[in-house]
Amino acid sequence: MSTCGTCNNQLLDDAAFCENCGSPAARGTAPAALPSPALPLTNSGTPICSQCGKAGMVGEAFCDDCGAPLQTYSPTAQGGAPTSAPVVASSPNRATLRNSMLLIHGSGMQIAFPDKAEVIVGRNDAPSNHFPDIDMTPHNGEAGGVSRRHARISVQQGQIMLEDLDSTNLTRINQQQARPKQPQPLRDGDEVRFGSVVTTFRAS
Repeated sequence: MSTCGTCNNQLLDDAAFCENCGSPAARGTAPAALPSPALPLTNSGTPICSQCGKAGMVGEAFCDDCGAPLQTYSPTAQGGAPTSAPVVASSPNRATLRNSMLLIHGSGMQIAFPDKAEVIVGRNDAPSNHFPDIDMTPHNGEAGGVSRRHARISVQQGQIMLEDLDSTNLTRINQQQARPKQPQPLRDGDEVRFGSVVTTFRAS
């Protein structure tokens, strides 16, 4: 008896092919290493997402759309064949919310995000010293039930997340209630309700 060089199945002495995987009965040889699946690459040095294929910005480590690691192109010494290598970031929160915004339903007004990895949405309240990054007071925030510290939007390992901060009148993403203190993904085009104030999140 001998074993298949591909799947290690036991072979009959006169077998020409493996009954398990169909490979030729090459005896006494080790299983061949399977090639790694090809990663999406570009030939211009521009990083590209290994998950959704979107081209990213040079220096970014994660895709702004799906949060997967970005890959880049690097020629080898043998004829310039492409290889992949991860783009290294100095911090997992290198991506920020720059150029993202909230669109207010009804008025059409746009609230731009500060260039930070984390913002607090709520209402200004000087007596209690609450000054959130995004103040919903001018957008019917008080009548609409927006809490002083209503929700946090942050970047965690390349993914934009929303976390309800135990608000009085809840936060909803696409009509689904966000559980307090449990961050969940926030994507471009999602409807977000802070209390009864309805917005649309637009990613950069």
